Amino acid sequence: MLNDLSREQPDLCWEVILEIVRSIEPDPATTPFQVLAAGPLEDLLTQHGDAFIDRIEAQAKRDPRFKLLLGGVWQNAMSGTIWARVQKCRNPAW
Repeated sequence: MLNDLSREQPDLCWEVILEIVRSIEPDPATTPFQVLAAGPLEDLLTQHGDAFIDRIEAQAKRDPRFKLLLGGVWQNAMSGTIWARVQKCRNPAW
């Protein structure tokens, strides 16, 4: 469902990602954290990076859980510009 949201309703997907990251254990060793990073968040950045990167940078600055979550995102098909900005605002990759 989140994969569809990331393509069809990116704003709603963003809100769902934020709600999930607030409600799960912030641990890269857990499956929910891994799936959230490498699935919907990565898809959102790949498909709508230009529209969301400012929000993502701001969220990472104020939310340590989200900053940690970004460490599980890979470049995938993201533009080089968006990927560089993600790398600057996240914790080290995990």
